[in-house]
Amino acid sequence: LVFKSSLPSLLRPISSLLPPISSLLSPLSSLLSTPSSIFPPSFSSHPFFLPTMSDEDSIMRLVSAVYVLPCPMVNQPMKTSFAASFDTATKDHPNSVTLMRSSDTARRKLADALEQVRSVANVPGSKHQNVLNLAKDYVPKIHRILFSCKVQPEMAVLNKKLEFQWISGMENNKHVKKDDALMYELAISIATCSLASAGAASEEAVAGRFPAAAKLFNAAAGAQTCLHEDLLPQWITLGSETEVSQLPSEVAGPVAEAFRGLYLAHAQQMAVATALTKGASPANYSLLAKLCRGLKEEMQGFVEAMRSHAAAQYSKMNPSLTVFITFQMGIYESMMHYFWARLMWSKDKYGLAIAILHKAAAWAETRKYASAAVGIPDPADRSSPVKAVEKDILDYRGHLRSLLDEWEKDNRTVYFDSVPNSVKEEDLVTKGVVIKKPEAFVLESPEPVQLGPKARAEMRAPPPQVLPRFNSGSGLPPGFITPAPVALPPEDDLPPPVYAPQQLQRTDSDLAREMQAKFDMHGQ
Repeated sequence: LVFKSSLPSLLRPISSLLPPISSLLSPLSSLLSTPSSIFPPSFSSHPFFLPTMSDEDSIMRLVSAVYVLPCPMVNQPMKTSFAASFDTATKDHPNSVTLMRSSDTARRKLADALEQVRSVANVPGSKHQNVLNLAKDYVPKIHRILFSCKVQPEMAVLNKKLEFQWISGMENNKHVKKDDALMYELAISIATCSLASAGAASEEAVAGRFPAAAKLFNAAAGAQTCLHEDLLPQWITLGSETEVSQLPSEVAGPVAEAFRGLYLAHAQQMAVATALTKGASPANYSLLAKLCRGLKEEMQGFVEAMRSHAAAQYSKMNPSLTVFITFQMGIYESMMHYFWARLMWSKDKYGLAIAILHKAAAWAETRKYASAAVGIPDPADRSSPVKAVEKDILDYRGHLRSLLDEWEKDNRTVYFDSVPNSVKEEDLVTKGVVIKKPEAFVLESPEPVQLGPKARAEMRAPPPQVLPRFNSGSGLPPGFITPAPVALPPEDDLPPPVYAPQQLQRTDSDLAREMQAKFDMHGQ
């Protein structure tokens, strides 16, 4: 279909907006084997970000819009010091002292970077990327401390209680959540990596760098996978003194599982946006429609997972998150029908294409009431996060109406194809396509450091040695002498302790309580 030159630039042939994504996304196996083609927000007045494109790219802007949750915050970072708490356990071991001091420095730098994300002050580079880099530097250090305590529990004596204080970024109520378990500190630090990666991804999307944004969203999903599948299951029990409700939502297993799926969906959004910005033709309408259906299914899966398995945490989050995801599900349903209608029109199924395009227009309209099955939340509502994309929604609606008018006119005057009153399920997209390839977040096996008091160097003599001479008057048999005593080598020359997996039978919370008990006894 060739549009009239008098129509707005938005209504130019959609083939000029859509690339031949068969080369990018088809066959699908080719896409999955090319990470750079699909992969991979500072916290401002809006918790989501849009690429700064022109009005004619409204479809692409709607596809790539994401909702961003802020990172957690460290509360009173100066009150927690590994060096002070492990002073007795590490003072005789230079390497151990260095680890504790570097961990304190890394933690305080991370706390400062998290404060900068919330502030309006300008800093060089990406705020979220800075947080991500510092969190990645801190995580191996806290992991090494935790591992060292696990393999030497009897030596992990504290001089001062460790208390890790964090404020959740996911929850509306900014209450301080405290815990003394090293596993808690490690888990929420990895969650910080995930949220910072998602924030950095949104910044890339704002700049229109969608492949880089997709890669970062997949990295965020990988960190959530590490939490859900590896780290949190090791935290077998929280103990009698710690309740799940006392911990931030960031370290809840069901939340990690749900956000893994959400970040993978965001990565797929960036893949679709990449396809829409290539500017070539013809477009693979079939695959675009299936990708949009896959996006809606992933969004539905996130909401269902949160409501079914993390209802307590979900109730604490900003309701705007649910509103915006509801909008995304509606707009992806509309775009699924839109691309599918174009596919039918290209196959000369004019009546069916018009009927499907009517469905696309219906899904793009405002819901008549909150629980309506079809439509999107009101973009004119000033209290809604959808308000930020109101102009793009109006442009998209106008494009659908103009295209529908053109198709209906051509069908009345040229094709005379009957338009069905309803569309059969088999004539619609029956199965969505979901691209799932999180970037693995790997915790390398650390080398433990020495803990505990330095071993006392004892003076002891080796066995007598036979020499070819006689010692008269020594009281020893002929041929023997007594060599001078020798000292043991310095303790720092000893190898690090050997990891014995069979010894690790206790949880991290048990270890924390035992460490505190030893600290109390030491103080007496």
